[in-house]
Amino acid sequence: MELAVIEGCDVAVWLRGDEAVLLGTPQYYESSRLLRYLEYRQVRAVRLVIAADHGEQVGSGLLELAARYPVDGVVGPNDAYILAQLARALPEVPVYAGGYATLEVLGGAQIDVQTPGGDLVI
Repeated sequence: MELAVIEGCDVAVWLRGDEAVLLGTPQYYESSRLLRYLEYRQVRAVRLVIAADHGEQVGSGLLELAARYPVDGVVGPNDAYILAQLARALPEVPVYAGGYATLEVLGGAQIDVQTPGGDLVI
């Protein structure tokens, strides 16, 4: 597993083979840089997007990402409004509430996400 930080982009990318997990949601002005990087790394699917609890979680960058790559799930902050907006923007993608989450993605690797709330295992 590899963690990549892209210059000029607030999204960190965990990579394993041709799958990725994004820490953060791409903003409009950084989405093209992120998409070029994912294409360069030959990513075929984004297993999970972990949305921040600040800023613009739902924007054209996230929508463009979801249009170009299959996204298996989104973990949003423990905020009903933001979760509803994520679910409305990405109706085909499961949206999970924030909380301590053990996520089995990227070929069985575990990713732990801890925010206020209860346990969630996917």
